[in-house]
Amino acid sequence: MAQLKITRKNPNGMDYIITEWPIKQTAITNGGIVMVVPHEIEVILAAWWKWVMRGDLIQDAFHMFDAGQREFLMTGITPTRWKELFDDLYDVVAEPNNTFNTPPKTGD
Repeated sequence: MAQLKITRKNPNGMDYIITEWPIKQTAITNGGIVMVVPHEIEVILAAWWKWVMRGDLIQDAFHMFDAGQREFLMTGITPTRWKELFDDLYDVVAEPNNTFNTPPKTGD
């Protein structure tokens, strides 16, 4: 079976490579970072089209992704890197859906 590999840009102009993997998985690559998701490539491409071309909110187009996965699509930053960059500014609350909802520290 031939491997399908497609390049797409996000709304910020960042390039991503979307690669079909076996067993209903897809790899999404940006800057050498690979995120593998348990969805067929057709599902990812349809969601990408809704987000970039139709203008749907990313949380609507990629409803099957958690917040950290959607952040990677928007910025190329993984949840681990986000924590490294901003841990001094925010108390990151670990929740099942990886949301970041704690207000910034005020330095008091």
